[in-house]
Amino acid sequence: MQQSGPITVAVGQFEDLIARGLRGLIEDDPRLELVDADVPHGRLAVLLQAHRPRVAILNFGAMRSPAEKTSIEQKAVAVVGQANVTNQIEVKP
Repeated sequence: MQQSGPITVAVGQFEDLIARGLRGLIEDDPRLELVDADVPHGRLAVLLQAHRPRVAILNFGAMRSPAEKTSIEQKAVAVVGQANVTNQIEVKP
C-alpha cells in the first residue's frame, strides 16, 4: 500500500541533546513531517487525537515503572485502536 504525503512523526520529551538530534533527523528527511515535539507523557492522548501521527517516538527510559509504560500504551490504543499500536520497546523492572 502506497502512502501519499510524508510520514507524520511526534516526539516525546527527551534530554536536550537527544531531542535536537531526533528533530534534526526528522526535519532533514523529506519523507517525514514532524507534527509535535517535546510532548510530555501526560499529553499523549491529546497529541494522538489532534495530530494522528503515524509514528510516535517516546522516551521509555524516562518512565518510572512498567506500569507507566502500560498506561501510555492503553491511552494510545483507546485513541487510535489496537491494530494501530505497536510496542517495540519493553521496560524491565
